[in-house]
Amino acid sequence: MTTQKSTILFASDPSIMYSPPNAWDIGQNGSTTTSQPGATAQLNFSGSFIEVYGIFPKNVASAPVSHYTLDNETPLIFTTPIGNESDSHSPFVFYEANPANGNHSLLITLESGEQLDLSFIVFADPEEFPAVPSSSTLIGGIVFAAVTVMVGAILVFYHIYRRKKGKVSGPGYSPNPEPFLFAARLRRPTTGSSVAVRHSRVLSIDPSSHSAIFESAVQPASITESSYIDEKASLKNPDQRTSSENIVLPRSPSVHSSLQLHPPSTLHSSTSDAPPSYKTVYRVSQW
Repeated sequence: MTTQKSTILFASDPSIMYSPPNAWDIGQNGSTTTSQPGATAQLNFSGSFIEVYGIFPKNVASAPVSHYTLDNETPLIFTTPIGNESDSHSPFVFYEANPANGNHSLLITLESGEQLDLSFIVFADPEEFPAVPSSSTLIGGIVFAAVTVMVGAILVFYHIYRRKKGKVSGPGYSPNPEPFLFAARLRRPTTGSSVAVRHSRVLSIDPSSHSAIFESAVQPASITESSYIDEKASLKNPDQRTSSENIVLPRSPSVHSSLQLHPPSTLHSSTSDAPPSYKTVYRVSQW
């Protein structure tokens, strides 16, 4: 597609050739004036139209008559009216539209009269731009963009639905609780007989807490004294054993630092002739 860019030249622009040069006066506002018959102004330009603006003369005895010749064709004769104080200073004087694109030449000649005033000239420069896409291409692009947006929205809603479905919630229960440690007692007699070891577990919803796994035995001294006394009391009264069967420890750095961790070898029992007695040890694990 071809479009055009307008160019404005003040009459005093050097690209306009005046002849004879001493017959033209240059005004402070960039205009040019001549009263000499036969004086010319010539402009070479490239474009599809040209406009000439001038100033109507005031207080003159005769109106100026000028010729406008485009590319050596038949000149257009224009008689500039005599202006008055209420007239605008740069009215439209000459206009030529739709010449073939290419190089052109405009020659302005004062034939008779007084004070031909030229203000500025406007012409169009042709400029090439890429062609506008066809309507079918535009429709195809719009349909593709709409389908892409719809598919993206469906995927986002599906992802949100899956995340909500995997959460556990209820009255008084936080959907994302902090993991906590569950300590279960291990019992074995000191006579050396073998007993099964019951592992404790961590109840956790947060997947990030599953990355660290550890198991260590903990001596009873690392638990509060009241828990240890309750255990000894439970040997005498088995009915009290259920009240202190399991101990829940909150998951916090302060509790972890107070636990004394020992290698699994501390669980090995010793052989003795004394009646079987029970020790209470604790195993803390996380998954």
